[in-house]
Amino acid sequence: MLVTNENFEELLPQIENELKNCVFMAIDCEFSGLTAKNSLKNSLFDTNNERYNKLKENMQSFIPIQVGISIFTFINQQNTYQSKTYTFYLLPRPFGFGGNILSSTTTDGTMVSTPETYYLFQSTCIQFLCKYQFDFNKLFYKGINYMSIKQETEYKNQLNNCKHSIELIESIPFIQNIQESIPIEDETLLNTELKNILEWNQQQKKQSTINTNEKYVIQNQYIVNNVQLMYLLKKEIKRRYKSSLSFVHDHEGGFVYVKLTEEETETNNDKNIELELELINKSIGFTKLYKLLTKYNQLKKPLVGHNLYLDVLIMYEHFNGTLPRTYNEFKLKIHEQLPNIYDTKYLSYQLLKTNFIPKQLQWNSNALNVLYTFFKDGKGRHIVFNSPIIESIQENMENDYEQSLNDFHDAGFDAYCTGYCFIRLAHIFVGVHYETMSINKTITSIEHLSIINKYKNCLNLIRGNVSYIKLDGPDPTSDRPSWLYVKCKSNSNSLFINNPSVKQSNIKNITDTLGKYGSIDVQMLNKNEALVAVANQRCVNDILKQFKRQRESEYIITKYNPIRHSPIIKTYLWGSGCVITGGLIVWSLYRLVN
Repeated sequence: MLVTNENFEELLPQIENELKNCVFMAIDCEFSGLTAKNSLKNSLFDTNNERYNKLKENMQSFIPIQVGISIFTFINQQNTYQSKTYTFYLLPRPFGFGGNILSSTTTDGTMVSTPETYYLFQSTCIQFLCKYQFDFNKLFYKGINYMSIKQETEYKNQLNNCKHSIELIESIPFIQNIQESIPIEDETLLNTELKNILEWNQQQKKQSTINTNEKYVIQNQYIVNNVQLMYLLKKEIKRRYKSSLSFVHDHEGGFVYVKLTEEETETNNDKNIELELELINKSIGFTKLYKLLTKYNQLKKPLVGHNLYLDVLIMYEHFNGTLPRTYNEFKLKIHEQLPNIYDTKYLSYQLLKTNFIPKQLQWNSNALNVLYTFFKDGKGRHIVFNSPIIESIQENMENDYEQSLNDFHDAGFDAYCTGYCFIRLAHIFVGVHYETMSINKTITSIEHLSIINKYKNCLNLIRGNVSYIKLDGPDPTSDRPSWLYVKCKSNSNSLFINNPSVKQSNIKNITDTLGKYGSIDVQMLNKNEALVAVANQRCVNDILKQFKRQRESEYIITKYNPIRHSPIIKTYLWGSGCVITGGLIVWSLYRLVN
């Protein structure tokens, strides 16, 4: 089901009920970009700390523009999983209508800029999404707003500290900006609406008795659908009529004429910030659903994704608050918030490592579209007998969304595919557990989750020093092969390391020469020496074997030895020209290498 700012609040209770009764939730995100600059690209040299810092900087530059959630339940008697899938278009909006940036100080002493929201769109990502018919009109016109939990807390704290004074409330920067930055054309619309309400109110007063069922309906849907314009309209009504008129915002934007007592008005300071709290609550937007996902995940309803690391990072950054400063702190925080998560890409790699599936039945890629096709239409449907039925239940789909539901890279469809693959992978792990492909009983969802529990909280890591990270424990040691050391034979071909363009040219030359053997990354040590990180041992063997034969090659290539090849160690030992005893050399090398 397609969800925008027009139906999000209406659907939220239904979604919460489905989350409450589900077995697990699958999620997928589409981003406005992936890499903010070249220095932040993934590298096989990256340690876990380095990779986290790169991804953190990237995710602070981009935003989630589409989130898909597929909610799966299990019917034991029918051996059937059923899913309800939702696609959400997201677009954060500032407090105010542009203009000057106003700042406020938070409780921890940092400054918060209120009105403007800045984010990047990466051109290659936009082209990619266009290829898959991403609807940018829905994004920009109907995207659901959101603010982080951190922002919500700070804004509410500011209001609570000022609620005893109307003047202090109106001096809060995010409130002040809304009131001062309204465009002239919007102000004209509001004044017209206020005039009509005034005339309606005068007619009501002429009646001998007040009819509380009588209401004034705002016809201008532009005002009704704009949270901040509605706030200004209600605030002005409250100022003019004080305690004599309150209002109920139904789906038509109606106001009900109601008389309040003086006692209510005088004794309740919370009434002073009633409209401001409503403004914040309506601006929270999609973060309300994020809170539900974390709530039910903490109640042991797993959250499942494919290559989930980036999704977790961008959700934490934009829906919770700023990502933690260090990698270890991030692991602690995200595990507190999402203690039960699975990554289907990681699961697919681990399943192949069991050697349970015959070679002729194995998938040839761990990409989501390949896995889904393999399990749905290919050889993977009945690798283990009695595999459950998986049904997708969709309601009230627009024609354009019904078409896109069968397209990969629609976040809703990708979330459904992820959940589908999760079930199929879990069922094969049942076969691994019982050491047979002939399962003659219905395997419940509880047993599926129990058998794969040891793979929980492990996130696949693309092109890194390790293949995955573990959120609830120590990370694995690197299973990548040792680096290669590359040296140019001729100084005439040497490249001067201080010249960035020449350095990049040299990296490209080495990459072009060695890249045909497999996935590699290159780091220059100096003007004619480089390190090469290689994805797997077969690639290393092929490169060493090939260049051992090619005596005419311009490169000398050997396995990297830190004692022989590291500039730091060589400088440490010989740079001062001092003579070091044999025992001191051994001790120094041991400390440096470790």
